[in-house]
Amino acid sequence: MDKKGMQTLGLVLSALCFVLAAWLFLAYGQEQGLSAQTASEKKLKSMTEKMTELSDEEPLSFSLCLGDTPLPCDRGKHIVYLPVSPDNELWENGRLEATEGVKAIFEKGFGKADKLSLVANNEGIPFLAVTGQGYQRWTLLPVGLPILDLGATEGLMDGNKPLYSLRLYEPAAEGVKLTESLTSADLRGNTSLTYEKKSLRLRLRKEKDGSIKKDKKKLLGMRKDDDWILNSLYADPSRLRDKLCMELWQETGAKKSSFGADLGVSGEYVEVIINEGYTGLYLLSYPIDRKLLNMEKVSAQLSRGEDLVERIYKKKYTAPLTAESFTGDLPDPGMPDYRGGYYLKGDTVLQNEEEWESLRCLAQELQKASEGQENDLLSLCDQENVLENWLFYQAIGGFDNENKNHYFVTRRQNGMLKGYFIPWDMNISFGCVYEENPFYCAESMEPVEQLVAFEPGQTLYDKDLGKSRQELASIWGKWRAGCFATDRVMERIDGLEELLQKSGALAREKERWPSGNSSSNLSHMKQFTEKRLAFVDGLMAEDE
Repeated sequence: MDKKGMQTLGLVLSALCFVLAAWLFLAYGQEQGLSAQTASEKKLKSMTEKMTELSDEEPLSFSLCLGDTPLPCDRGKHIVYLPVSPDNELWENGRLEATEGVKAIFEKGFGKADKLSLVANNEGIPFLAVTGQGYQRWTLLPVGLPILDLGATEGLMDGNKPLYSLRLYEPAAEGVKLTESLTSADLRGNTSLTYEKKSLRLRLRKEKDGSIKKDKKKLLGMRKDDDWILNSLYADPSRLRDKLCMELWQETGAKKSSFGADLGVSGEYVEVIINEGYTGLYLLSYPIDRKLLNMEKVSAQLSRGEDLVERIYKKKYTAPLTAESFTGDLPDPGMPDYRGGYYLKGDTVLQNEEEWESLRCLAQELQKASEGQENDLLSLCDQENVLENWLFYQAIGGFDNENKNHYFVTRRQNGMLKGYFIPWDMNISFGCVYEENPFYCAESMEPVEQLVAFEPGQTLYDKDLGKSRQELASIWGKWRAGCFATDRVMERIDGLEELLQKSGALAREKERWPSGNSSSNLSHMKQFTEKRLAFVDGLMAEDE
């Protein structure tokens, strides 16, 4: 064969190789996404006509697995949940198989369904769970948020608390990402304990060397820890105010500590299943504690003989900040960690006046400042931190944070203890106010031009200590050019609402809690937000 013939043959072979590679790519691609045992519609109908349909009184104990991972389910409703990405139209990869001698049979072409439409519309994919005794009708429901599955075990931890298995399912390109642990699950909250949907405190554990140990896990990109909170979000009809405020505080005041610690928390949405029953939409977060603040245990400080002991106080109840509240006998001998609306946190409670001295001094200096007397207020608390807390409450309309729902943290600086405040529990904000009803919450425009009471910040503002008004105007200018620009706040609200809608989570929340107050109507919230930000603009303009 001459040279020209060899060149021609080479081109033909190259073309054939390209075609073969393309065919293999397409063939491989067709096998991507979800796969399972399937049958035609006609075949499925024939099967159901010839077999016995099993009743709920004869429950099937099988699991539907994606690859090797058993998926969470609501066994009473015959629903298996599959976490998927709500932003990617392609199905995640993996083969579905049932266990315990059960066959899961889907209709042919089920993996071609429009994933994003199914997720947004809370629609599932039917399949038959078939055994030798008959069949049951089940549904595979794709969901756009992670699933946290808690199941009872026979194990116990300290105090004979029951241990639950914990499985956190996250969407992943190859099947799902599964994180496993054991956990206790305690009810948490104050007024929220009256809600039919409860918030929980989780403490992750593992079995090691015949005993139960702490199990620190990094969940949903947040910190690695064993201590977690499941917020039921039940008071807030939008189900987004807590997360919205967390994000805004993270971008404004949370990063401003002089000791390098975060003065705020973050949270991620999850849908929760407890004992194979769907429980609803939650916000997974973590507590404000010494680990977040890079603090030593109180016991370690005391054993070292530290004169200035750093502590954390949590204000849960509205009470005037007076020096007398932190001296003398305890108001309730049965509550050795409580004074003046604050709870003392930490591993050691001495039940003496010394451990409340920082708050007593703060209250004393606040009183002096409010009366126009010479005072040391600015040496006891970080001025920028106090101003940012006060300004943040004004911006979000945080009326449930009026002189409560915050932490006070003391840190050693320059031979003394200096205090920092951290906002907490911000669901009653952006147009929601406290009201005596089943949710202790209602939407109202009435307080849109009212100040939120926060004594330390209000005193700095009223008395203009350390040129606080000028500093506030400067801070607000930066915030308004950033995350508190009206259009940016609206975009963030829309983004969170879109996530809850297109993930299908809000629809499932309404279905699970029909007597709840969940709503996708954000018109009041947006109207309040626009007017509230303009109100704060007016306050700050007075001080420029």
